[in-house]
Amino acid sequence: DLILMDMQMPEMGGIEATKRIRQHGFDLARLPIVGVTADYRPSEHQMYLDAGMNHCVGKPCRLSVFRRAIRTVALQLAGHRPLWASLADDDAVASPANNTAGRGR
Repeated sequence: DLILMDMQMPEMGGIEATKRIRQHGFDLARLPIVGVTADYRPSEHQMYLDAGMNHCVGKPCRLSVFRRAIRTVALQLAGHRPLWASLADDDAVASPANNTAGRGR
């Protein structure tokens, strides 16, 4: 299982929702959370991790970006590489401007 967590929901933001999920005993390995936000800034990367997310992507984004994020989280949980190792410097993931949806991919 994996949660795709919207950051700006009407009743409660994604950061608060993630913190509450973690407080109820669902740790990073038991229930991975990938944040999804239209307002992604690399400078806020640590904020998402500190809230208890495994990863975060900007939107709009391509399906390939979601696949990469999910694969990265799965590999990290399996102990194959540290969290963010393959995506930390990847502008296609970090920058919503490069994650344009609907280009036929």
